[in-house]
Amino acid sequence: MIFIISYDLQKPTQRYNELIAAIRNYSNWACIGGSAYLIETNESHVEVRDKLGKFLDGNDMLFVANVNAPAAWQGYDNEVSQWILSKLK
Repeated sequence: MIFIISYDLQKPTQRYNELIAAIRNYSNWACIGGSAYLIETNESHVEVRDKLGKFLDGNDMLFVANVNAPAAWQGYDNEVSQWILSKLK
């Protein structure tokens, strides 16, 4: 499954690097801007949330949702566009 992850850390210096590392630890991911990523995993949206949520404080926000094809986008570099094309045909 493909999920979109979006986060808002109120104090980015807290555990920002650990959160990014955990997202990029998924074997298939693409950064689609700032604090938004697409990942491919067999985990559920709740499992992804729980795994990443341990890097957040009480005032931080995290959103995880399933993304289904078709998808539309504009302005991404070739690498990200190819990732999206290959996953969301």
